[in-house]
Amino acid sequence: MEANNNSDRFELIYSFFMLIFGFGIIACFLVAIGFIIYIYNFMFLIYCWPILVGIWLGIFRKSDKGYEMELKQEDAKKLNGIIEKIIKKTGQKKPYKIILSEGSGIAVSGLFRKKLIIGLATLQLLNEKDLLAIIAHEYGHFAKKDTILGYFTYRIQNFIELQKEINKQNIGVSFTIVIYLPTWLFFYLLSKYYTLISLWYSRRVEYRADRFAADLVGEKEFADALVKYCVISEIFENVIPQHIIHFLQQDKQLVKMNKM
Repeated sequence: MEANNNSDRFELIYSFFMLIFGFGIIACFLVAIGFIIYIYNFMFLIYCWPILVGIWLGIFRKSDKGYEMELKQEDAKKLNGIIEKIIKKTGQKKPYKIILSEGSGIAVSGLFRKKLIIGLATLQLLNEKDLLAIIAHEYGHFAKKDTILGYFTYRIQNFIELQKEINKQNIGVSFTIVIYLPTWLFFYLLSKYYTLISLWYSRRVEYRADRFAADLVGEKEFADALVKYCVISEIFENVIPQHIIHFLQQDKQLVKMNKM
């Protein structure tokens, strides 16, 4: 128990410095941009307006959700039954929303109001026992409040990646290359470095959720369910789309895709 407390304390300190570093770099960049605008004002706005757009989108843009539908209790009684079992065993609260999404991923999100997001393919192809094990993993994130830190980490990474992409698109414009090339290089290196320093924490978070689920449903049961989930995700996200592209390139009709 003491080892777990020490580990949790170290993770808290590590995550705190990870956020301070990320937001600190962003704050310094915003101050630098503000200083340049103050000195060069009109000329900067002419040549660097994409950077300003990128800053705005990086801070305030919401993620691209694709198809999503909120599941009511009457729409998914079996799924709600699985969640009720986990709630009784763990003492955790029910999610504010249960979202059915495209694809096969299962995830949790939410800064204050927690959401459970379930991919349509996984919901159809996993049996009740395996679905219980995988959702138990996601409840491990709820139990340790991982979605709170995850929200801020996502904002940092979204800001960095968006700046990198915007500057990359503008490098090809000859008269702005002096401005955009250094900015792109800065954010490219920052994205690699931030990914590196957050890698340990992200892996630790996933291991902790795995441990939570294994304790809840049994190690073998969780391991079997995890293998099935990974296979389904790989087939649905990578194998089937490649088949579809191949058939479309040959001008073949796609019929009864559910039998593939």
